[in-house]
Amino acid sequence: MPGYRDAVYGNETVVLENRHVRLEVHKRRTGWGWGELYVPDGQGGMRFFAVLEHLGELDAEGLPHPLRLEASEHTLTEEDGVQELRFAVKVQEVEPPDRCYGGESPLEGTVVLTLGPDDGVIGYRLEVEAKFLFYLKRLRGAWLRVGADSFGTAKDDAI
Repeated sequence: MPGYRDAVYGNETVVLENRHVRLEVHKRRTGWGWGELYVPDGQGGMRFFAVLEHLGELDAEGLPHPLRLEASEHTLTEEDGVQELRFAVKVQEVEPPDRCYGGESPLEGTVVLTLGPDDGVIGYRLEVEAKFLFYLKRLRGAWLRVGADSFGTAKDDAI
């Protein structure tokens, strides 16, 4: 069960993990797209470190607010110790269906997360393709909230 309480949990989780980092990616009711990042706690365990708000986000003209990129399914593979978590993403569905784009996603693509056996960082790749002409304001990749629902603002280092 996730520790973060500001996202809806759809009762499914997939994990990328090695001794340096663990990423639990969770499914919302509407699709895959948020997660929790854990790092070593110095005592042999892992501590909750950050929230992955979404896999990506689109802000386009005509939308009332930015919309998340979500996936209906995922694939997890491992080759030579490298784990790869792949999501076929599109813009989240909204209720009622979006009037601006007739309920169609203006873009579709892939988010790939990778983790090697001794990597201290998780690789992130986002590839998208527009499905029709629209006016893009912003396309944002993964968004981490360090300290959310864990240690908060009690930080002693930053990047």
